[in-house]
Amino acid sequence: MEMLDTIFWGCAVIGGTVLVIQTFLNLLGLAGDGFETDVADGVGDVDPDVSHGALKDIFFLKMLSLRTLVAFLTFFGLAGLWAGKQGYGEGAVLLIATGAGVAAFVLVGYLMESMMDLEEKGNLDLTNAIGATGSVYQAIPANRTRIGKVTLEIQGQRIQCKAVTDGEEIPMGKTVGILELTTPDTFLVELKERNL
Repeated sequence: MEMLDTIFWGCAVIGGTVLVIQTFLNLLGLAGDGFETDVADGVGDVDPDVSHGALKDIFFLKMLSLRTLVAFLTFFGLAGLWAGKQGYGEGAVLLIATGAGVAAFVLVGYLMESMMDLEEKGNLDLTNAIGATGSVYQAIPANRTRIGKVTLEIQGQRIQCKAVTDGEEIPMGKTVGILELTTPDTFLVELKERNL
């Protein structure tokens, strides 16, 4: 049981520390899109026969992010320590810790998804960006193999959106033209000659 306690302590300390840092950065307004890691965006090359969109629709991958992982670690560790102090056997302790971690993972993922839906349902009409130009924030891989990100101004607001291209990879910092909206939140873009 000592080894389990060490694991639980480690998870609680690591998860709790990152959680405090995230909360502090949020309060300062510094934890925007650059701080959040959407792990599901990086899984497009897991299986070439499975499209990126299909992977994003898998429940677990849809919710997988730095925040949900931190929530899992923190509550897995805390619940494991609590269950161990109650005198439960190792199997029960692991079950309680895992249950608490999964519950925190799902709850935080659901809350984040709900907040993103609220943001997306604001008064921004992304179709108004068609024909505009933007700057590549995260490199856009070639031939729609994966999703990159662009920064652009729409309706007086500077936003970041997902983007794909039919051409060669477009590196970060390049200027792109917005051609069309391929999904409710993803633009098809093309490289423009000049840099911003």
